[in-house]
Amino acid sequence: EEVESTKWDHHDQGIGLPNLSRGVRDADLIGASRTISYVMPAGKLVGASMATEIATLTEHNDDFFAIQMKTATPGVPFGKKFLALTQIVIINNGGNTCQMICSVEPVFPDGPPLGMKGQIKRGMKSGTIAMFEKIGAHIKNCATSYGC
Repeated sequence: EEVESTKWDHHDQGIGLPNLSRGVRDADLIGASRTISYVMPAGKLVGASMATEIATLTEHNDDFFAIQMKTATPGVPFGKKFLALTQIVIINNGGNTCQMICSVEPVFPDGPPLGMKGQIKRGMKSGTIAMFEKIGAHIKNCATSYGC
């Protein structure tokens, strides 16, 4: 699985660490973004295809953080007609536990292709469930690495 990622456009060295760097506030991180390109695995409806997403940190504090992603997959059927808008929220439940809430919705900048909106939405949902599971596993590995 080859993944290419740019650095966060600001505070790259501090985003993702358990503690903020000296002099950096939570509010300083909000709005940070980066671009990630990867091959999405084949699903029930489409084959493996290239995806490019722009991830933006929309909230960051001691209680939770949220990331919004806009993903383009121009190589899938009708892929030039929609974007996947994904949001992931990680909530600090205390006691070294957290909760991940995920959502995904298609966005059709020029309107949905005739008769395809439902099929695109179902395909998008099934394709992102595997991604959410991988992200959850990655978060668990990071927490274990930092002794959380």
